[in-house]
Amino acid sequence: MNTRSRTATVPARPEPPPAVLAYATMDLVRVRWTEATLDCHDPDRVAAFWQDLLGGELSEPLPGWRRLALPGRPDLTFQPVPEPKNGKTRMHLDLEVDDLEAAVDHVERFGGRRTGERHVYPEGTVEVLTDVEGTEFCVVEFTAPRHLDDAG
Repeated sequence: MNTRSRTATVPARPEPPPAVLAYATMDLVRVRWTEATLDCHDPDRVAAFWQDLLGGELSEPLPGWRRLALPGRPDLTFQPVPEPKNGKTRMHLDLEVDDLEAAVDHVERFGGRRTGERHVYPEGTVEVLTDVEGTEFCVVEFTAPRHLDDAG
């Protein structure tokens, strides 16, 4: 019977080359969120839904793509993909609203749908909805508004 303790030896991490080290430690890189991209089967239809909901100006940055410019906010880009949405969305948008029921009615008028999922938290109420292709997003009415201003 072997009574010696077994310990794993972890190899030392190699030092990065000097150029990489200098670049990584300097404050030269800025990271800024500028847009969110949604895969969709019909970019025209999905972009029109989001423009009806949020306003903004549509453009075509690449053939078949659509981009919704939202002044003062990140853009939404709609990327064409051949397959329909399948399964739950792993990341979604939260939209702050000042009247949850009115917002849900507004979404439904433009072709969005309720999922039947609603959560009430101490900080506010969240309704999970889908756009015209079934991509989930939430409308949130906070108990104390967080980001709404006079521009909405």
